[in-house]
Amino acid sequence: MNQNILKGLLIIGVVIDHNDFSRSLFSGFLLGFSFHVVGFMTLPFLRELPRLSRSYVLGNFFRLYYPFFLLTLALGAVVAMGAPTGLYESARRLLAALYSGNSEVLKQTTHMALLWFLPSMFSLTLILGLLASCRRPVAIVLLCAIVASHFFIGTVAADVQHYLPLGLLPALYVIPLAALIALLQKGFFERLQIWPALLLASIAFAVAKYGQMQQGLYQEVGFSLVADYRDLWALALNDMEAVSGTLLMMQLARLPLGRFVETCGKYSMQVYILHGFIGFGCYRLLVWLNPGWPVSVKFAMSLACTVGASLVLARLAMDHDTVRRFAFPRSWADLAGPRAGRVPARASM
Repeated sequence: MNQNILKGLLIIGVVIDHNDFSRSLFSGFLLGFSFHVVGFMTLPFLRELPRLSRSYVLGNFFRLYYPFFLLTLALGAVVAMGAPTGLYESARRLLAALYSGNSEVLKQTTHMALLWFLPSMFSLTLILGLLASCRRPVAIVLLCAIVASHFFIGTVAADVQHYLPLGLLPALYVIPLAALIALLQKGFFERLQIWPALLLASIAFAVAKYGQMQQGLYQEVGFSLVADYRDLWALALNDMEAVSGTLLMMQLARLPLGRFVETCGKYSMQVYILHGFIGFGCYRLLVWLNPGWPVSVKFAMSLACTVGASLVLARLAMDHDTVRRFAFPRSWADLAGPRAGRVPARASM
């Protein structure tokens, strides 16, 4: 399986989910769409889990939280200038967003709720490092507690998510799903030939998605708007959609899908950050032009424009050494510059 192709497929799924025209075309399909998020958060489970160490924590901090910190500060300042609230309230909300990584607060503070993924992914890497560093009995107890929390997160999210740090709830919710996906992929699907594996994953996803759409089930992992023990059938269908959808993408990533998809995966972090701005611009441009084209044509044009332009800008940013070191450093030494020692660039999420 080519992980860059996998990330390319997933980031294109992210762009589709955030496209303003896609809701008119695929409203039922996107209502409970979550495997693009779960897929990205499964990637660390496909590698050997590293123990907690200073280099591990700082590496993930600069890779995941630092870009979130910069973007949240910049967007928060811009939004605060036009907000009716005073300076104190704007600063309080900004600090809450930086602490909690909560989608609702980020939506109010930056108008970009999608930024939740970065602190939540950082939380997930820290939890995995903790599990790998604990003695086996302790790690098993912690993992069982995380699995148990999966059934209750939907009931408590509204009351506690503002108090927990770094998007912790979405990370806790996804960990059992990601562990199951990695277990199925490594223990079963990788042993199958590509076409039987792809067929089996496709059938599983079609069944799960059909059931989810028939029930009209909604979920938004980033906002922790998820099913819980009060509706186990809904929870099972939503989980099946996430697991089978990710497994389907993994089987597709075993195929040679071309350099474009692979390059999207290589620069998935940068495309993720840029696509919100570019997608909004494409949407506003098409609305302003008001062409009489069908929504499907507008969707295709905006999708191609968003992915293409995001990828071009991502490559330009990563090829410019100063921009790369400031916006996407790999360590403090890399951020400080050549005198502190250079760390080779790695673009991917």
